[in-house]
Amino acid sequence: MAKQKKRRRNERQNTVTMAVILAVVTLVLYAQVVTFDFINLDDPDYVYNNQYVRTGITAENVTWAFTLHGPGQWHPLTWISHQLDCQLFELDAGMHHLVNALLHLTNAVLLFFLLVKMTSALAPSFLVAALFAWHPLSVESVAWVSERRDVLSMLFWLLTLHAYVAYTRAGGWRNYGWVVFLFACGLMSKPMVVTLPCVMLLLDGWPLHRWDRLAPLEQNIASRRFKLGYLVGEKIPLLAMSLLASFFTFLIQMQEQAVGTFSAYPLTSRLANAMLSYATYLRKLVWPHDLAFFYPYPDTVNMFWAGVSALVLLGLTALCLWQLRRRPYLLVGWLWYLGTLVPVIGLLQVGGQALADRYTYIPLLGIYIAVAWASVDLLGWLHSGQVKRQVSWQWGIATIVLVPCLLVSFQQIGYWKSGVLLYSRALEVTEDNSVAENNLAADYLLLGKLDESMRHFKEANRIAPDRIQPYMGMASIAEERNDPVRALELLRQAEQLNQHEMGKPIIAQRLAWLLATAPNDSVRDGAEALKLAELCVRLTQLRDANCLHTLAVALAENQQFPKAIQVARQASTVARQNNQQKLADQINLSVEGYRQEQPFRDPRWLPK
Repeated sequence: MAKQKKRRRNERQNTVTMAVILAVVTLVLYAQVVTFDFINLDDPDYVYNNQYVRTGITAENVTWAFTLHGPGQWHPLTWISHQLDCQLFELDAGMHHLVNALLHLTNAVLLFFLLVKMTSALAPSFLVAALFAWHPLSVESVAWVSERRDVLSMLFWLLTLHAYVAYTRAGGWRNYGWVVFLFACGLMSKPMVVTLPCVMLLLDGWPLHRWDRLAPLEQNIASRRFKLGYLVGEKIPLLAMSLLASFFTFLIQMQEQAVGTFSAYPLTSRLANAMLSYATYLRKLVWPHDLAFFYPYPDTVNMFWAGVSALVLLGLTALCLWQLRRRPYLLVGWLWYLGTLVPVIGLLQVGGQALADRYTYIPLLGIYIAVAWASVDLLGWLHSGQVKRQVSWQWGIATIVLVPCLLVSFQQIGYWKSGVLLYSRALEVTEDNSVAENNLAADYLLLGKLDESMRHFKEANRIAPDRIQPYMGMASIAEERNDPVRALELLRQAEQLNQHEMGKPIIAQRLAWLLATAPNDSVRDGAEALKLAELCVRLTQLRDANCLHTLAVALAENQQFPKAIQVARQASTVARQNNQQKLADQINLSVEGYRQEQPFRDPRWLPK
């Protein structure tokens, strides 16, 4: 009895020690993110240019978070977490990054405790949690502020599974209620969680062994089906919630015109790219040397390698089925990987990427589990009866695997320090990447490096001539070079190419500003400027200070000075509410000119 108590005490101490090691190393690995800035990819929409986020927690902002709107997905808890960050830290990018890192750390520890709770196996549980925490493929989900949805949804994914384990052991509606509540929180963080009920069904087989208890193998097939039906039935409420969240997300993505058509992405290309993506993620898991924030969808998918990938996937599936009775964790881990990737594998193509590192944040857990437990089984077979030698080999293998992960991850995290580093790295490891070219050009423009900026905008335009962003960027360079005629020409081209509702207010504001404030009489057109400014204000629902400022400028150009003063004051108020004090000061200065009945002229074009 005393020996059993001592053994249990030692196991608890070892568990806590491993959890502390996991947390400390993860924190040290990601500590550098506190010095990082926001990047101009999604972060403007998710944080610093979003008036519903940057103004913090308010009743209006929380209500907005729960409505169906873009960008991207329906994830109200993610919006609220960003609002809370702005409430606490304003726009201190380092603190926003730190919150992501702390959530990731918490997820790693929760994963470790979950696996220990389900299996009582310390070494493989630690290896899985460490691979999750320290592998380079996890970096994108943590080091990118806009991917708060990944780390937050994983938090609720793991909490839901903890509650589910409690429910499977004790039963009861209260425990099941916690499962439903935490799962709902996960869906409201990122719809990627929709596959969790299917993962629960896999875990029922191993390591929870609920299929064994409910339907022993010696019973007939009819009884086994009945028992399987019971397991599926208890998850029907969760599956219904998944369908609802998927429907909301689909509506938002359709509104944003983000869903690719079958003419642009034929079914054969989607299936082939899906096979390649499954195989590519496994390759990057083993050899993560060419990671990038964006992988362009190829013009033509290589059908030969897609076929090879499909055969490899079928072969691995057959192997897992063959080993099902003796090593059920192989099939559980493999189906976890295949199944949880389904929402983002490209059968419903959203965006222009072929694949993304962030998509593996949840799915690769299945591969980690399969590999970790297979390693333990292999060592047990090689060193049968030699427990100490098995343990030594387990930790030796873990060290050999994890140290390179730490080194590569540390380097990969560093690329997220700034947009210039991130996009330059993407151009090194990918080809014809118009998104990286465009974003790098935009960063160089902000840095005042106009020649470098123009070079990358032109390259982005060469790769994707139907995208409006390079035209908008080159128009900005023309304005900086005091060439409003060229700027107007480029903005007109962007207006003609634009096919997205989200682009309309941006283009309208830029055109209206140019037509109202240019020094050239041949460029200015007060009537059109007023029309475009009114469109911009209407589309942004009086919430955008820049659009209101532009409307005031257009009114002044049309000699409507009293109304211009009124709108300018409204614009200044909105700017202050959105924590845009510098813009508010600029607007207030323009009011003085309106009082003297002087139209506004862009100071960049005034004689020096």
